[in-house]
Amino acid sequence: MPVQTKEASILLAIQALQTTQNLSVQKAAKLYNVPETSLRTRIKGRKPMAERWPKVQLLDELEEKALVQHI
Repeated sequence: MPVQTKEASILLAIQALQTTQNLSVQKAAKLYNVPETSLRTRIKGRKPMAERWPKVQLLDELEEKALVQHI
């Protein structure tokens, strides 16, 4: 069985909730092994952490190389 990321599991749980009539959020969270609170906040529209906190690189490649040489 392939290993899924937490994000993929949350998306699958949301999809299951939308397509399965009598599936509760609590049951979907257990079924897809994701925290219930994470699932509820995502259903309410909160963006994933990766989208809320994009990776910020402070130095470009040239600056990083110059710093490494200096050290």
